[in-house]
Amino acid sequence: MLYKINTEFKKYSTLDSVKDILDDLSTQKFEISILDLSLNTFVPEVFVEVAKVIKEMQNLKHIKLESIFDSLTFEEMTDVLRALSLALPQGSSLLRAAQQCCFMQFSRGVWKISGGVSFAGPKPA
Repeated sequence: MLYKINTEFKKYSTLDSVKDILDDLSTQKFEISILDLSLNTFVPEVFVEVAKVIKEMQNLKHIKLESIFDSLTFEEMTDVLRALSLALPQGSSLLRAAQQCCFMQFSRGVWKISGGVSFAGPKPA
């Protein structure tokens, strides 16, 4: 089953703001095989709670994470990526795919934060 958070380009910055999503995810955690968090941003404290539920999703096969770092600081990005990495099974293709997606976004975010300074090659696409 696909679970997609409404695409609101929303930044979830409090636990109260994500309460309904956490309730839905917890209720459906055994049915969800595809989780789409795209185009929504979660501050680290909130994402840690989302990650706790993700960790319990035994049937999760795919996770979509496009643009989840929008408007986060470098430190917040690393905290969200760390929480996600700890939630997904180590060594799994799901973790590798999520890390690759996040790394591309992370690179673009670092590039923006640095004012466009390139540290290792051309500007990220």
